[in-house]
Amino acid sequence: MDDYLKMFARFSPDGKRIATASGYTARVWDAETGRAVLEPLKHPSWVEHVEFSRDGSKLVTTCADRGVRVWDAATGLQISEPMQIRSKLIFSFSAQFSPDDRWIVATTPGSRASPLVWTVWEMPSASGPLPGWFLELAEGLAGERRDETGMPRLVPWEKLLKLRQQLTTIPESSEHGRWARWFFDDQPTRKLTPHASLTFSEYVQQRMQQGTVDALQEALSLSPTNAVAMARLAQALWQELEDTRGRAMWPQQDRMGIAREARFWARRALQSGSRNPEIQSACSMVLRNLSASE
Repeated sequence: MDDYLKMFARFSPDGKRIATASGYTARVWDAETGRAVLEPLKHPSWVEHVEFSRDGSKLVTTCADRGVRVWDAATGLQISEPMQIRSKLIFSFSAQFSPDDRWIVATTPGSRASPLVWTVWEMPSASGPLPGWFLELAEGLAGERRDETGMPRLVPWEKLLKLRQQLTTIPESSEHGRWARWFFDDQPTRKLTPHASLTFSEYVQQRMQQGTVDALQEALSLSPTNAVAMARLAQALWQELEDTRGRAMWPQQDRMGIAREARFWARRALQSGSRNPEIQSACSMVLRNLSASE
C-alpha cells in the first residue's frame, strides 16, 4: 500500500476488496494480497470517506471540496459529475448507498440554524443494452456527430426536436423510456428525478418553507429569479451572522463574507421590482441592520 496514513477504510460486500481514503485519493486493494486493483481515484482536495455500493459495483467518495462522487468499482472511472453539499462548514462528512443502491445519502454538519444537513440523490440504473435512440440523443444535444471517417458533422437542431416528439411517446414501463420522458418534460411540471413524486416547483416551495441558509440557496439554484427566496436568504444569512456573534470559531473574515452575501441578496430582491410586502420588509430590515453594525 502507499505511504499515506489511512484515514478511512471499508470492505466490499463480498469481503474481497478494501477501499481506503487518504490524502487526495481513494484506493481499492485486494484484501488477500494487499495489492492495488485500481489506479488511484484522484480528487481535488482531501478525501473524507469512501463506501461500496451494496452490490459492490460502485464506490461513492466524499471530498473536502463538498463534492460527492460516484465511481465504477471495476474500472475506476468516475460515472457522475460531483454532487455538491451546500453546507458552509466542512469538518467531515460521509455518504452511502441505500439498500437497493438506487439512492445516495450524505450527511454533514451545518450551521446553528441547520445543525445537520442531509442530502439525498437518486442513482438511476437500467439493465440491458442502451436503445438505439440514445446515441441519436447524445449527438443531437452535442449538435455534432462523427461520420465513418471520424470527421465531425453538424447535427441540425430540427433533428433533436423530432427525436423529442418520438421519445415522449415511449411507454414509461421501461427505465429508458421513463428517463427519456422525464428528460424532455418542461418545468415547472417536471419531477425532480424520473422516480420522484415532487415537481421542481413543489420542491422549491418546500425548501423555501424550511428557511435555512442551505435550503434557500438550493431553492435559488433551482429558481434563480425567485425574489421571495432571495429576501428570505438575506434574512437567514443575517440571522446566522447574529447567532455567531462573538464566537471564536467564526473569524472576522468569514463574518464579513456572510454580511456581503446577505447585502447582495437583499439588494437583488429589491431590484426585482416586486411589491411583495414580505420582500420589502425583510430586505429593509437586513440592510438597515447591516448598516448599523458596520
